Amino acid sequence: GGKGKMAMTALDEGDDMVLDVFVALTHDDLLFFTNLGRVYNLRVFEVPEASRMAKGRAIVNLLPLQEGEQVVKLL
Repeated sequence: GGKGKMAMTALDEGDDMVLDVFVALTHDDLLFFTNLGRVYNLRVFEVPEASRMAKGRAIVNLLPLQEGEQVVKLL
């Protein structure tokens, strides 16, 4: 009669939403395309790991985005 393992709780209203989940190997490349026509390359092993309960980290903390620049596509 245990509770089992707990995962991330549901996102509250007004928070970010999970749209896509990607599966990648540690030496794969992530390409981030922005609304200003720039492409940023980030290796998967450079993305910090988080616990099962974590809500993640904003992409602006991982990429050197300029003011008003937004990621529109991820490959």
